[in-house]
Amino acid sequence: ILNELSVEFTQNAFPDRGHDFTIPGVSPPILIEVKAYKQLMGLGTVREICAGLTRSGWDGILIVASGLTKNAARYIDQFNLMREEKIHIVTGRDKDTVKGQLAQILKL
Repeated sequence: ILNELSVEFTQNAFPDRGHDFTIPGVSPPILIEVKAYKQLMGLGTVREICAGLTRSGWDGILIVASGLTKNAARYIDQFNLMREEKIHIVTGRDKDTVKGQLAQILKL
């Protein structure tokens, strides 16, 4: 999808706790974590992912196929209010849906 959006990125060659892709050429740079959960992602998992996506001066994008529980969504809202760095959420199993949300976040 990132290739189709003409976004330069790097993919981690090894499983890196916290992110799967990096987009360094945007401001602020972005870390991306992708999860193909079948059930809604819960608060505990979201806390771990937010910690992994948090890097000073970088934003994060969490792409999750299933969506988030209400508590998990609330946590991210609060997280974003308290920090300069933001975590953006993309949800959906359909490629076009994910692509459209990414394009909005990346302002393409």
